Amino acid sequence: MITLPAMPPGAPDSQYWLVAFPAHTFGPPPPWYLRRLDARWRHCLALRMVGPDATLIAEHIGSFTRLEIQPRKLGDAIRELQEKNAALIVFVAEQRTEARAMMRGPLSCVEFVKALLGIRRPWIVTPRQLYRHLRRLGACHVFPTKA
Repeated sequence: MITLPAMPPGAPDSQYWLVAFPAHTFGPPPPWYLRRLDARWRHCLALRMVGPDATLIAEHIGSFTRLEIQPRKLGDAIRELQEKNAALIVFVAEQRTEARAMMRGPLSCVEFVKALLGIRRPWIVTPRQLYRHLRRLGACHVFPTKA
């Protein structure tokens, strides 16, 4: 069972994202520009509940973006990320900003998640900087609990 922080009364689920920072990534070795980063902070992705039994997983990996709606509950997706990848997951409210053009940095997993959340901070370029920024905004950790 997964314990999520309490949402404000009357707030729709679509205003919230879960941002995961997996400690273990599987697949090809990381590109040269990520090898200098601590292995704990090399990647991030976002999850969102899109229905009672559907979860949207959004991530940018290398040269492609993966948007996948999986037919399972959000808690199950979180549990899998935490068990298989030792992911650190935070619960964050989407930032509401006015619609205007903005220059973005090179497309990376961090820039992708920042765009999803509406974060306009050009100096945030690594997953660790993104995590620290989200914590300053009030993001809460998601912890598994015993069923």
